[in-house]
Amino acid sequence: MSFQYLNFWFPIVLLIIILISFLWYLGLALAGRRKQYKRVEQDGGTVILGKFLMEVSHFMMTPVGNLFSVLKFTPNMITSLSVFVAAGAGFVIAHGLLGLGGGLAAIASIFDLVDGMVARKKNLLTKFGKLYDSFCDRLSEFFILAGILFLFRENTFLLICSIALIAGSFLGSYLSALVREQGVHAGRGFMRRPERVAYLVFSLLVTQYFPHFELWGLSVQTEGSVLSVTIILLAVAVNLSVLMRVRKIYLVLSS
Repeated sequence: MSFQYLNFWFPIVLLIIILISFLWYLGLALAGRRKQYKRVEQDGGTVILGKFLMEVSHFMMTPVGNLFSVLKFTPNMITSLSVFVAAGAGFVIAHGLLGLGGGLAAIASIFDLVDGMVARKKNLLTKFGKLYDSFCDRLSEFFILAGILFLFRENTFLLICSIALIAGSFLGSYLSALVREQGVHAGRGFMRRPERVAYLVFSLLVTQYFPHFELWGLSVQTEGSVLSVTIILLAVAVNLSVLMRVRKIYLVLSS
């Protein structure tokens, strides 16, 4: 089976699974059987990625978490596995296999969510596990963004946008860590890591199927056009979110 074959069909299979899961959970919600997830209730949703979509993602991942529990995977093993898969995603993205890269990035995100599920289910929550999970989250995100950076290395504008996205992503994560350390209650940014990953993964999965489209009356015909537009919008949104949080923190500390 060739990589090009996987690059074309793997995203389609994943998108079908996501659509079925969404419709299934929507049916449950309409029937009054909407589920409660402690992590979702704790973190909530944002304008960009609503609470309902967060519930759908947990609904999808619950069977995967149960499978890892049966196979006796520890949370740290699953976390480590997510990093290796993310590294593979970055590698294939850098070589232009965007659909396959998006699929691998989606699987890495699944593992990142499942490790916490298994930890809570088996009562294996530890301080090191939490620290290791956060460390690996940033490492996984770096691998994927590095692959995109390499992909756009010959396009100056998209290269700058990719660098800006990487800078904003890590500044946002570092700012969150500082806020927790200082005990400052300044809310969350509107473009957190789950939002960044969700939009990046979705754009990677679908970009090869839309080589030409219209955006605000402007014809876009470049290779990876959906991904290109996503990178530009995310670069702006992520850094805007960081600046808004800095302003809010300043106002809180100055009051």
